[in-house]
Amino acid sequence: MTKNEIINKVRYRMKKILVIDDDPQFTDLISLQLEKEGFAVDCLHLVDHLDSYIQKTAYDLIILDVFLPDKQTGLNTLVNLKRNIFTKHTPIILATSQPTELFIQEENVDEYLRYAKALISKLDEHSKIISQVKEILG
Repeated sequence: MTKNEIINKVRYRMKKILVIDDDPQFTDLISLQLEKEGFAVDCLHLVDHLDSYIQKTAYDLIILDVFLPDKQTGLNTLVNLKRNIFTKHTPIILATSQPTELFIQEENVDEYLRYAKALISKLDEHSKIISQVKEILG
């Protein structure tokens, strides 16, 4: 382990992130990167067990796939998380497999973006995604 990895583990030791995405390849890669930066990461591929996760663990940040497995499910999950007593103050990053410029042009997006702290594209470099996480978590 490098000196920077040790420093990041100490700095972000207590920060817990939940990644909700039905793409195991994305969750595997992003969780490895986040763990390397010192974050504790849980991954969930279906929203069926979401309630038990958020009741057991106080997450500092949630990364949520918009299309989970379809847009309506992902966006409904976002709204439900913001109405839930356990997660209503938890920052949420919306993740889309589209370029963010295309997603923003879709119908009714503004309604959902008001619940999210940020919007990222899974097509972006992982370093950009990690930077966004660090910026939100301070």
